[in-house]
Amino acid sequence: MSFQSSVNLYPAPGVEGARASNNVATTVVAGPNALVAGTAGVRVGSFAWNSAAGLASNFCYTGLVPDGFIDNEQQALITVWLAETSMIVPAGVPVTEYERGDFWAVAHYNDATVGNKVFANLFTGKILAAATGAFPVDPAGTTGVITASFATNVMTVTAGSVYIAPGMHVTGTGIPANTYIEAQLTGTPGACSAATYSLSTYPGTVTSAATVVVTAPDGVGGATASACTCASGDTAMTITTLTNGTIAAGQLVKSPGNVHDLIKIGIKN
Repeated sequence: MSFQSSVNLYPAPGVEGARASNNVATTVVAGPNALVAGTAGVRVGSFAWNSAAGLASNFCYTGLVPDGFIDNEQQALITVWLAETSMIVPAGVPVTEYERGDFWAVAHYNDATVGNKVFANLFTGKILAAATGAFPVDPAGTTGVITASFATNVMTVTAGSVYIAPGMHVTGTGIPANTYIEAQLTGTPGACSAATYSLSTYPGTVTSAATVVVTAPDGVGGATASACTCASGDTAMTITTLTNGTIAAGQLVKSPGNVHDLIKIGIKN
């Protein structure tokens, strides 16, 4: 951890995920020993969806409407060696979800303006501020075929040509509906061979090894999450190396270090 090099003269107006007012706030009613963060953990200051087992995750298990918002109770933990910050609540740690209230949040994909609606990315739970109806809520994306084997809720990928990431929808013969990739367990990130992934459901006996994976959009437009090396000038972007994924019209273009200001959001159930 680096030494402190600056001092803010004035405190920040808010902290991501913290309450923004004393107006009425209500929490999601959960059963015994619920809710807890799912296999991949859950991010503070983001929307979440809940499984039947009471696990909270930042991608949609069923339906498009989030079950709640994860507020900031300083419950995130630094689990990465030498990391300085974390917004992730590790798997198994109890969380509180709010279905109503005013909170500070970060618009991760654009700058918010007064009057915008707040939408949830269906694969990350992160917030997009946009005009009513501007955000396509269909999580379809594009598809690719992989070859995999299954044991309990673990998928072992042996071949394929599609980039794989947590939040992707998995379909195939013998695989239950609403099965999503929760986390990557082993292998190179995004790998289509020699990699294992935990799933949101337990396939049991799968009669076919060929599986369709729906790639996860990372913003608006229903395009795939991609990475590339490029040069830009005026309104043109020249791609020199495509690391993974595909490039399509409607994709969000961003680079490491993009930071947007906090916005105040109101959630109504």
